[in-house]
Amino acid sequence: MARLVVVMIGVLTTIGVIMIFARAGRQETAINRGLSWIGRAIEGLFTAALCAVIGGALLYAGGSYFDDGLGTVVGVLGGLLLFPVFFIRSLRSGSKPTTVTLPPRTPTEPVSNKIRTGSAQSRWFFLRRASFRPDPDRELEAAWEKAIIEADEIASEIAIARRSCRKFLNAAAHRELDGDAIDWAVFIRKHVPNLIEGFFQRCRLRPGERAEAMDALADSLQRIGAEADRRTARQGSETADTFDITREHIRRRTARDPFS
Repeated sequence: MARLVVVMIGVLTTIGVIMIFARAGRQETAINRGLSWIGRAIEGLFTAALCAVIGGALLYAGGSYFDDGLGTVVGVLGGLLLFPVFFIRSLRSGSKPTTVTLPPRTPTEPVSNKIRTGSAQSRWFFLRRASFRPDPDRELEAAWEKAIIEADEIASEIAIARRSCRKFLNAAAHRELDGDAIDWAVFIRKHVPNLIEGFFQRCRLRPGERAEAMDALADSLQRIGAEADRRTARQGSETADTFDITREHIRRRTARDPFS
C-alpha cells in the first residue's frame, strides 16, 4: 500500500513538472503542440485507468469476497487517478488562446479630400512649399554681392550697373501690364546671375584669362545697366498712364485673329 502511494505521488509530480514546462513553453509553437499531445495521451490513460478501477471496485463490491483492505486500496487509487485528470483539464483550459474583439476601424479620409476641403494640414503644406520657392530677386542680389566681393577690381562698375537695374525693377513692379517692362525685368533676373556665375567658372578653369574675363564682365554689366537706365527714363517720360496701358493691354488680348 505504501509503495503504491509513493509511486502515484511520483507519477503526479512528473505530470506536474511536464505541464509546468508546457505552460512556460507556450511561445514555442512546436514544443507546445508536442506537450499538448503528451498531456492528452496521459489524460486518456488516467481516464481509462480510473474507469477500470471504478468498474473493478463495483464488481468487487457486488461480490461476497470483497475485502476491506482491497476496498481501501481501490478508494485511494481511484482518488489518486481522479486528481491528475482534473489537473490536466484545468491546465488545458487555461492554455486556450483568448479571443479579443477589436472595434471596427474608422475609415480614414483620403488626402485628396483633405486638400479639396481646405484642411489646416493642406494649407500648411502648400504654404511651406510656397516658402521654399526660389526668389528671383534674392538670387539676383546674391549674384551682385558675390561679384562685388570677388571681382573687387571692377566693384565700381558693378555697383553702378546694380543701381541701374534695381531702379528699373522698382519702376517695372508698378507696370504689371507693360509687356516690354516685364520682358526686360525677366531678362535682368535671369541673365545677370548666369553672367556672373559664368565669369567665376571661366576664372576657375582658365586662371590666366581672369583679367580679360573681368573686362568682358564689366562691359556686359555696363551695357545692361545702360539699357535699364534708358528704359527707366522712357517710362518716366511717357505720358501714358495706367489707364492707357490697361487699354492697350485689353486691345491686344481682344484683337480678333484674322484666321478665325
